[in-house]
Amino acid sequence: YEILLIKKDADQAAIKTAYRKLALKHHPDKQPTTSTEEEKQKATETFQQIGLAYAILSDPSKKSHYDTTGNISTDNLNDGDKSWSDYFKDLWSGIVSAETIEAHSEKYRGSEEEEKDVLRFYEQFKGNLDSILGHLECSTAHDGPRLEKIVNKHIQSGAIKSRKAFEATSTSKAHAKRSKQAKKDEAAFEKQMKKSKNQKEKENESDNTSLEAMILARQQNRQSGLRHTLDSIEKKAKKEQASSSESSSK
Repeated sequence: YEILLIKKDADQAAIKTAYRKLALKHHPDKQPTTSTEEEKQKATETFQQIGLAYAILSDPSKKSHYDTTGNISTDNLNDGDKSWSDYFKDLWSGIVSAETIEAHSEKYRGSEEEEKDVLRFYEQFKGNLDSILGHLECSTAHDGPRLEKIVNKHIQSGAIKSRKAFEATSTSKAHAKRSKQAKKDEAAFEKQMKKSKNQKEKENESDNTSLEAMILARQQNRQSGLRHTLDSIEKKAKKEQASSSESSSK
Protein backbone atom coordinates (compact mmCIF):
# COMPACT_ATOMS: atom_id res chain seq x y z
CA TYR A 1 0.00 0.00 0.00
CA GLU A 2 2.90 2.34 0.75
CA ILE A 3 4.46 1.56 -2.62
CA LEU A 4 1.25 2.51 -4.47
CA LEU A 5 0.68 5.47 -2.10
CA ILE A 6 -2.84 4.33 -1.23
CA LYS A 7 -4.80 3.51 1.92
CA LYS A 8 -5.65 -0.05 2.90
CA ASP A 9 -9.37 0.53 2.23
CA ALA A 10 -8.68 1.57 -1.40
CA ASP A 11 -11.01 -0.10 -3.91
CA GLN A 12 -9.91 -1.71 -7.17
CA ALA A 13 -10.48 1.47 -9.17
CA ALA A 14 -8.19 3.43 -6.83
CA ILE A 15 -5.58 0.66 -6.94
CA LYS A 16 -5.59 0.66 -10.74
CA THR A 17 -5.39 4.46 -10.95
CA ALA A 18 -2.50 4.58 -8.49
CA TYR A 19 -0.65 1.85 -10.39
CA ARG A 20 -1.19 3.55 -13.73
CA LYS A 21 0.19 6.88 -12.56
CA LEU A 22 3.24 5.40 -10.85
CA ALA A 23 3.99 2.97 -13.68
CA LEU A 24 3.95 5.85 -16.14
CA LYS A 25 6.23 7.93 -13.94
CA HIS A 26 8.79 5.19 -13.26
CA HIS A 27 8.64 3.25 -16.53
CA PRO A 28 12.19 2.75 -17.88
CA ASP A 29 11.18 4.42 -21.16
CA LYS A 30 10.34 7.62 -19.25
CA GLN A 31 13.71 8.07 -17.54
CA PRO A 32 15.93 10.95 -18.76
CA THR A 33 18.83 9.96 -20.98
CA THR A 34 21.07 11.97 -18.65
CA SER A 35 20.31 9.66 -15.71
CA THR A 36 23.27 7.91 -14.10
CA GLU A 37 23.45 4.12 -14.01
CA GLU A 38 22.60 4.26 -10.31
CA GLU A 39 19.52 6.38 -11.00
CA LYS A 40 18.42 4.06 -13.81
CA GLN A 41 18.84 1.03 -11.55
CA LYS A 42 16.84 2.69 -8.79
CA ALA A 43 14.05 3.58 -11.23
CA THR A 44 13.97 0.01 -12.52
CA GLU A 45 13.73 -1.40 -8.99
CA THR A 46 10.95 1.05 -8.14
CA PHE A 47 9.10 0.08 -11.31
CA GLN A 48 9.41 -3.59 -10.38
CA GLN A 49 8.07 -2.94 -6.89
CA ILE A 50 5.11 -1.01 -8.30
CA GLY A 51 4.31 -3.89 -10.66
CA LEU A 52 4.56 -6.48 -7.91
CA ALA A 53 2.41 -4.43 -5.53
CA TYR A 54 -0.24 -4.11 -8.23
CA ALA A 55 -0.05 -7.81 -9.10
CA ILE A 56 -0.86 -8.61 -5.46
CA LEU A 57 -3.46 -5.96 -4.64
CA SER A 58 -5.37 -6.29 -7.93
CA ASP A 59 -5.92 -10.01 -7.32
CA PRO A 60 -8.61 -10.56 -4.63
CA SER A 61 -7.13 -13.83 -3.36
CA LYS A 62 -3.55 -12.53 -3.20
CA LYS A 63 -4.78 -9.29 -1.60
CA SER A 64 -6.74 -11.20 1.03
CA HIS A 65 -3.74 -13.39 1.82
CA TYR A 66 -1.47 -10.36 2.15
CA ASP A 67 -3.98 -8.37 4.26
CA THR A 68 -4.41 -11.32 6.62
CA THR A 69 -0.83 -12.52 6.98
CA GLY A 70 1.40 -9.70 5.76
CA ASN A 71 3.21 -12.33 3.68
CA ILE A 72 3.71 -12.40 -0.07
CA SER A 73 3.07 -15.68 -1.80
CA THR A 74 5.48 -16.29 -4.68
CA ASP A 75 3.06 -18.72 -6.32
CA ASN A 76 2.39 -17.76 -9.93
CA LEU A 77 4.69 -14.73 -9.58
CA ASN A 78 8.02 -16.38 -10.29
CA ASP A 79 7.38 -19.07 -12.85
CA GLY A 80 10.45 -20.17 -14.77
CA ASP A 81 11.33 -17.77 -17.56
CA LYS A 82 8.43 -15.40 -16.90
CA SER A 83 9.64 -11.84 -17.51
CA TRP A 84 8.62 -8.71 -15.64
CA SER A 85 6.49 -7.59 -18.58
CA ASP A 86 4.08 -10.40 -17.68
CA TYR A 87 3.16 -8.45 -14.54
CA PHE A 88 2.29 -5.23 -16.37
CA LYS A 89 -0.83 -6.41 -18.14
CA ASP A 90 -3.57 -4.61 -19.87
CA LEU A 91 -4.63 -1.40 -18.28
CA TRP A 92 -5.43 -0.07 -21.77
CA SER A 93 -5.60 -3.26 -23.85
CA GLY A 94 -1.88 -3.89 -23.84
CA ILE A 95 1.28 -4.09 -21.76
CA VAL A 96 2.44 -0.76 -20.38
CA SER A 97 4.80 0.52 -23.05
CA ALA A 98 5.83 3.64 -24.90
CA GLU A 99 2.75 3.22 -27.12
CA THR A 100 0.26 2.95 -24.26
CA ILE A 101 1.96 5.83 -22.46
CA GLU A 102 1.41 8.02 -25.53
CA ALA A 103 -2.20 6.87 -25.87
CA HIS A 104 -2.89 7.74 -22.26
CA SER A 105 -1.04 11.06 -22.61
CA GLU A 106 -3.42 12.21 -25.33
CA LYS A 107 -6.40 11.45 -23.10
CA TYR A 108 -4.84 12.92 -19.95
CA ARG A 109 -3.54 16.22 -21.32
CA GLY A 110 -6.14 18.95 -20.99
CA SER A 111 -8.41 16.78 -18.86
CA GLU A 112 -10.04 17.68 -15.55
CA GLU A 113 -7.85 15.07 -13.88
CA GLU A 114 -4.70 16.78 -15.14
CA GLU A 115 -5.92 20.19 -13.96
CA LYS A 116 -6.56 18.83 -10.46
CA ASP A 117 -3.08 17.29 -10.41
CA VAL A 118 -1.51 20.57 -11.51
CA LEU A 119 -3.17 22.45 -8.65
CA ARG A 120 -2.22 19.73 -6.16
CA PHE A 121 1.43 19.87 -7.19
CA TYR A 122 1.28 23.69 -7.25
CA GLU A 123 0.50 23.66 -3.53
CA GLN A 124 2.85 20.77 -2.76
CA PHE A 125 5.85 22.44 -4.42
CA LYS A 126 4.91 26.00 -3.47
CA GLY A 127 4.42 27.03 -7.08
CA ASN A 128 7.75 25.80 -8.50
CA LEU A 129 6.91 25.01 -12.12
CA ASP A 130 10.08 22.95 -12.59
CA SER A 131 8.94 20.60 -9.83
CA ILE A 132 5.37 20.51 -11.13
CA LEU A 133 6.61 19.48 -14.58
CA GLY A 134 8.90 16.90 -13.00
CA HIS A 135 6.06 15.18 -11.13
CA LEU A 136 3.04 15.64 -13.40
CA GLU A 137 2.50 12.48 -15.41
CA CYS A 138 2.92 12.67 -19.19
CA SER A 139 4.37 16.19 -19.03
CA THR A 140 7.50 17.51 -20.73
CA ALA A 141 9.33 20.83 -20.66
CA HIS A 142 7.27 21.87 -23.68
CA ASP A 143 4.11 21.78 -21.50
CA GLY A 144 5.40 24.67 -19.37
CA PRO A 145 3.48 27.50 -21.08
CA ARG A 146 0.28 25.42 -21.12
CA LEU A 147 0.50 24.64 -17.41
CA GLU A 148 1.29 28.28 -16.70
CA LYS A 149 -2.07 29.23 -18.23
CA ILE A 150 -3.89 26.67 -16.08
CA VAL A 151 -2.31 28.04 -12.90
CA ASN A 152 -2.86 31.68 -13.87
CA LYS A 153 -6.53 30.98 -14.51
CA HIS A 154 -6.96 29.83 -10.93
CA ILE A 155 -4.84 32.65 -9.53
CA GLN A 156 -7.02 35.21 -11.32
CA SER A 157 -10.19 33.54 -10.04
CA GLY A 158 -8.85 33.75 -6.49
CA ALA A 159 -8.87 29.98 -6.02
CA ILE A 160 -5.12 29.93 -5.29
CA LYS A 161 -2.53 32.51 -4.35
CA SER A 162 0.35 33.57 -6.55
CA ARG A 163 3.72 32.37 -5.29
CA LYS A 164 7.19 33.80 -5.87
CA ALA A 165 8.54 30.42 -7.00
CA PHE A 166 5.87 30.25 -9.70
CA GLU A 167 6.60 33.77 -10.90
CA ALA A 168 10.32 32.93 -11.13
CA THR A 169 9.88 29.60 -12.96
CA SER A 170 7.17 30.67 -15.42
CA THR A 171 9.03 33.50 -17.15
CA SER A 172 9.82 33.43 -20.87
CA LYS A 173 13.47 32.87 -19.96
CA ALA A 174 12.58 29.89 -17.73
CA HIS A 175 10.41 28.34 -20.49
CA ALA A 176 13.20 28.81 -23.05
CA LYS A 177 15.79 27.26 -20.73
CA ARG A 178 13.62 24.16 -20.17
CA SER A 179 12.89 23.80 -23.89
CA LYS A 180 16.57 24.08 -24.75
CA GLN A 181 17.46 21.37 -22.26
CA ALA A 182 14.60 19.20 -23.53
CA LYS A 183 15.92 19.42 -27.08
CA LYS A 184 19.36 18.34 -25.88
CA ASP A 185 17.80 15.40 -24.02
CA GLU A 186 15.79 14.40 -27.09
CA ALA A 187 18.90 14.51 -29.28
CA ALA A 188 20.79 12.41 -26.74
CA PHE A 189 17.88 9.95 -26.65
CA GLU A 190 17.88 9.59 -30.44
CA LYS A 191 21.63 9.01 -30.36
CA GLN A 192 21.23 6.37 -27.67
CA MET A 193 18.42 4.66 -29.61
CA LYS A 194 20.60 4.50 -32.72
CA LYS A 195 23.47 3.11 -30.67
CA SER A 196 21.17 0.48 -29.13
CA LYS A 197 19.86 -0.49 -32.56
CA ASN A 198 23.37 -0.98 -33.89
CA GLN A 199 24.27 -2.99 -30.82
CA LYS A 200 21.24 -5.24 -31.29
CA GLU A 201 22.20 -5.84 -34.90
CA LYS A 202 25.67 -6.88 -33.77
CA GLU A 203 24.17 -9.18 -31.15
CA ASN A 204 22.00 -10.83 -33.81
CA GLU A 205 25.14 -11.61 -35.75
CA SER A 206 26.69 -13.35 -32.76
CA ASP A 207 26.72 -17.13 -32.53
CA ASN A 208 23.88 -18.92 -30.72
CA THR A 209 26.09 -19.92 -27.81
CA SER A 210 26.89 -16.30 -26.99
CA LEU A 211 23.24 -15.30 -27.32
CA GLU A 212 22.07 -18.09 -25.04
CA ALA A 213 24.63 -17.02 -22.43
CA MET A 214 23.32 -13.45 -22.51
CA ILE A 215 19.70 -14.59 -22.15
CA LEU A 216 20.63 -16.84 -19.23
CA ALA A 217 22.44 -13.98 -17.50
CA ARG A 218 19.41 -11.71 -17.91
CA GLN A 219 17.11 -14.40 -16.54
CA GLN A 220 19.32 -14.82 -13.49
CA ASN A 221 19.37 -11.06 -12.91
CA ARG A 222 15.57 -10.91 -13.12
CA GLN A 223 15.17 -13.76 -10.63
CA SER A 224 17.65 -12.13 -8.25
CA GLY A 225 15.87 -8.78 -8.55
CA LEU A 226 12.48 -10.36 -7.92
CA ARG A 227 13.70 -12.19 -4.83
CA HIS A 228 15.21 -8.97 -3.49
CA THR A 229 11.95 -7.10 -4.11
CA LEU A 230 9.86 -9.82 -2.46
CA ASP A 231 12.12 -9.92 0.60
CA SER A 232 12.13 -6.14 0.94
CA ILE A 233 8.34 -5.77 0.77
CA GLU A 234 7.69 -8.76 3.02
CA LYS A 235 10.08 -7.51 5.72
CA LYS A 236 8.39 -4.12 5.70
CA ALA A 237 4.94 -5.71 5.97
CA LYS A 238 5.98 -7.90 8.90
CA LYS A 239 7.52 -4.91 10.67
CA GLU A 240 4.29 -2.93 10.24
CA GLN A 241 2.19 -5.85 11.50
CA ALA A 242 4.41 -6.26 14.54
CA SER A 243 4.14 -2.56 15.29
CA SER A 244 0.36 -2.69 14.85
CA SER A 245 0.04 -5.71 17.18
CA GLU A 246 2.18 -4.00 19.81
CA SER A 247 0.00 -0.89 19.66
CA SER A 248 -3.19 -2.99 19.94
CA SER A 249 -1.88 -4.83 22.98
CA LYS A 250 -1.22 -1.52 24.73
